[in-house]
Amino acid sequence: MTTYGIEIECASPVDQYGVRDALRGAGINAITAGYSGREYSVWQVKTDVTIPTRRDLTHRIEVVSPVLTWGDLESLRQVRIVSEVLTALGCRVLRPRGSQSAGFHTHVSMSDLAPGNLAAWFRSWHAQQDTTDSLVRSGRERGGRHNAWCAVLSASMIDRCATAAGNGDARALASAASGHNLAVNTQWFYERGTIEIRQRDGAIHWQK
Repeated sequence: MTTYGIEIECASPVDQYGVRDALRGAGINAITAGYSGREYSVWQVKTDVTIPTRRDLTHRIEVVSPVLTWGDLESLRQVRIVSEVLTALGCRVLRPRGSQSAGFHTHVSMSDLAPGNLAAWFRSWHAQQDTTDSLVRSGRERGGRHNAWCAVLSASMIDRCATAAGNGDARALASAASGHNLAVNTQWFYERGTIEIRQRDGAIHWQK
């Protein structure tokens, strides 16, 4: 069964401890963590300097989910509650500013795909890039002015990813498109079997 994890970035009127306490009050098992925190059995509340803020929303908040299961009602229930808590606190996703922008990042488990199917996924993503660009707000598309943290993979990078995937070389795939500045980040594939999708613009609403 497919597992996934999400990262919600937003500007908040309260700090990470206040967000953590509000989540706990709603029944969510949440902790505060540093940027490199890796406790994926609970919800982690972090800070991230890339998130834009304003005078009434001064705290940069990133809420990282535990490992969730696609199609599982409990996983979806937790996502909904976290969304509702952030909304009730007054958190918002602000417009990008310079190199600062908020994204909605999704880590999807793909290690169960056959090598040929995983290679095909990368080539399909590249072939549908125009469609993907149309689904994000201006600036996060290919060549956009706010894509500092979600740059579209070049044809040569896609080719390296597809070749490594087709060869079943997890280590080579992990290094083929490794970076938090890329729309598709393969950094964690060797260690965790996941691919991170970073192009989606920020969102708090759980249905998005």
